[in-house]
Amino acid sequence: MPIWLFVFITLYIPPLMVILMWRSVRGKKLIYGSIYMILATIMIITVLNLANKSESIKMDHKKVHIEDIKEKEEIENEYVESIKIEDEEETEEYEDIKVEDKKIEDTKEVKNVKVEDVKEPEVVVSKTQKDIFKEFYDKLVVIEKSALSKFQECYDEINKVRAGQGNLNNLYEIAKTARQDCENAEKAYKALRVPKELDAEIRKELISAKSDLQTAYFLRKEALDNGLKLLDRKNPKYMIKLQQQFKLSDEYIVNGREKLNNVRRKLGM
Repeated sequence: MPIWLFVFITLYIPPLMVILMWRSVRGKKLIYGSIYMILATIMIITVLNLANKSESIKMDHKKVHIEDIKEKEEIENEYVESIKIEDEEETEEYEDIKVEDKKIEDTKEVKNVKVEDVKEPEVVVSKTQKDIFKEFYDKLVVIEKSALSKFQECYDEINKVRAGQGNLNNLYEIAKTARQDCENAEKAYKALRVPKELDAEIRKELISAKSDLQTAYFLRKEALDNGLKLLDRKNPKYMIKLQQQFKLSDEYIVNGREKLNNVRRKLGM
């Protein structure tokens, strides 16, 4: 209900009815009316001042909340940009290695031409693109499984708490472990290198997929940090951040898996 309507109903309607009931007695009506006007004016000014202060406090809280979200988004964007720079450096490093390998191969060919004795060719069993991809993919799966165990356990405990069967202390400990597992997974993805033996196009897509998975577990780590703060401080703003980061991390997971599936299709797997 608007403040002006509340003030009108509570301060004007009842006294007006009393004044009308005493309208036949002029003296009492004037005395009551004078007192009422003074009190009503004071109360109106007080109510309006309180309303303005309340609105100002709400605006300040909203402003602080928006600034917190913007600051968090800036940190996440900087992290994603740093990953992109690392991926570009890895790609450039691979291109340099290719050039050096080409020079070495050309040199070997020139030397081999000068050798008079022709040796019997040796049978070398080289790995196919599918084999190299499978080895790399298996490493990705191992990293993900290492983080998913406690992460899923954390979800299960949250559902128990909602149903009134769980324990907040137990949830806190599980969330701490899950947060550490996500950080370990993020570091493992960062340290993992895409095999340089793969075709350039395949390798580029795998670098991008690895980057998405690394970012996803960075966001999940940040989300669990906010979850721990929520349990500690009981502040709803951490719930909002937690939900936003989990949603964004799921999007990165989906993007990474789609890129891996694209590579599988290109390799005919």
